[in-house]
Amino acid sequence: MKILQSRNREFWVGFLFLALGGLSFGMASHYRLGSLKSMGPGYFPIVLSLILLAIGLGVVFKSLTTEGEPMEQIALRPIFFIITAVLVTGWTLTHLGAVLSLPLLLGLSALADRELKIGPAYLLYIVAMTIMAVLLFVKLLGLPIPLFGTVFR
Repeated sequence: MKILQSRNREFWVGFLFLALGGLSFGMASHYRLGSLKSMGPGYFPIVLSLILLAIGLGVVFKSLTTEGEPMEQIALRPIFFIITAVLVTGWTLTHLGAVLSLPLLLGLSALADRELKIGPAYLLYIVAMTIMAVLLFVKLLGLPIPLFGTVFR
């Protein structure tokens, strides 16, 4: 276990690329690959995952042959609040709608930064970002995102 703790940042970045590439390859391998002339639904994800795997192997190999910066302690607060914000927004989008779930996303993700002071300027930012997101995704792109969810029907 000591060998894993002593690795540098590049090793863990390469490991992350290998993990994401392997996971995406496993998920995409169930789709038909096709050929370059007639690509199937699995062609792009498989090629992209192979590129991720190649980059990951290269970065891990480089990290094993050179000396790099040691890995710092992982900050769990940002990871927790960003993942929580995305999951809560994914669940509340249909129930509350975009008008309420997007400010919830922005507010929860703001908690990831200890130094951010939530004041009038930040509240104005939340309102402006919500309006811009609704205009862009719902009105301009026509995505089927409810403005007000099933709670308000």
